[in-house]
Amino acid sequence: MSKSILLLMLCIGPIASVRASGIFLDSSSARSMALGGNNTAIASGPLDALAANPSALSEISHLELDLGGTAAFAHGEFSNRANHSSTMNSFGAFPQGAVGASYGPFSFGLGLITDAAMRANWRFRDAPGGLGGATSYGVRQYESEIRLLRIAFGASYRITDKLSAGASIGLLYNENTLIAPYTFQTEPVLRSAKTLLDLQTDGHGWNAQFGLTWKPVEKVRLGLSYTTESKVVSEGRAYADTSVQLKNVGLGAARSHTAFDAEVTNKFPQIISGGISWQIVPKLAVTGQLDWINWENSFDTLDVRLRHSNNRDLNGLISANHIDEDIPLNWRDQFVGRLGLEYLATDHWTVRAGYSYGRNPVPAETLNPLTAVIMEHSLSAGAGYRWKNARVDLAWQWNLPASENVGTSKLAPEYNNSSTRITAHWFGLTTSLFF
Repeated sequence: MSKSILLLMLCIGPIASVRASGIFLDSSSARSMALGGNNTAIASGPLDALAANPSALSEISHLELDLGGTAAFAHGEFSNRANHSSTMNSFGAFPQGAVGASYGPFSFGLGLITDAAMRANWRFRDAPGGLGGATSYGVRQYESEIRLLRIAFGASYRITDKLSAGASIGLLYNENTLIAPYTFQTEPVLRSAKTLLDLQTDGHGWNAQFGLTWKPVEKVRLGLSYTTESKVVSEGRAYADTSVQLKNVGLGAARSHTAFDAEVTNKFPQIISGGISWQIVPKLAVTGQLDWINWENSFDTLDVRLRHSNNRDLNGLISANHIDEDIPLNWRDQFVGRLGLEYLATDHWTVRAGYSYGRNPVPAETLNPLTAVIMEHSLSAGAGYRWKNARVDLAWQWNLPASENVGTSKLAPEYNNSSTRITAHWFGLTTSLFF
């Protein structure tokens, strides 16, 4: 599908994400959100199945349509030597949906899934830095966004009444934005120089997901899934303004504005998830899940390539018309544990609660407010109402406040001795229709 179709499906807008799973969303449906992000073993509709475990498509009896959306409000605080408790308040929302059908032992599904989203939009004073240590662009917007959407087609096969296997393939769309003062990291001549950078790229890729669902006994259900690593090379444009930096090093007469063709390479990690659902009594079920996210092999560096500079002065200075930047990330692998409770209160109403924990994958030395996905603990609750051939689920999730202090930054001295604090509230709504 073309980029224009994907953007049309995103018309509600971007999301401000600070999840316990790095940039990955904890859930797709409101039911999963209310259960702490559990979905590998409990997925019963096409939306959760395509998001987490395609073998769960076998749970669809005939035809099911899931439509919903998620909204979030994030609050942040940032302090360094030039700012005292600068704040960020950001709101975003996006839709998700899927349809699934079964034909004998086979089941199929098609859906739009938001796998990952991270958006930060700050405004604070640029601390002096760059070459010579005195370059500041004043009070500026600091905006960063990365989104990963997937159009997934999946299929499952019911091997026996107790065992199902499934797989899906996903067409990925990745979008990247960076608008902020930026300190060059690896270009030999420009290293440590500061510029105002406006970069926007997008691109396509693909990944695959495999899953198993097993019911060893009537009241216990086990799920296992594996998501492959993926790579997306996105392309776009970048604009740089180095006026203040050039003036501070005695090159104020040089041309300071540059346009580039931009290329950003993102590698998204492989994920292994295992879950269990146990129907303790007829009305109460407990669910648990453990995820392993291989950030270490994917978010090591962010490769940015700036090509075809239109600035002759810059080209003469670096003896080239391109800049290669490898931005250090050094993220750590992450285990995320989830626990959920689901209680059938009446014939129509179900109530849910959940908790998740995942250690912050971002090391302090490469942290800045634009990459502050430092949330670790999350609490959630929700309810569902079933009536005839329809069900409506609502959920709320709270990412508990988390703080991180930076001593010495590997990115720029402006982030030395800085502090970032983040919290967020999420709201989910999913409507399921059964035919």
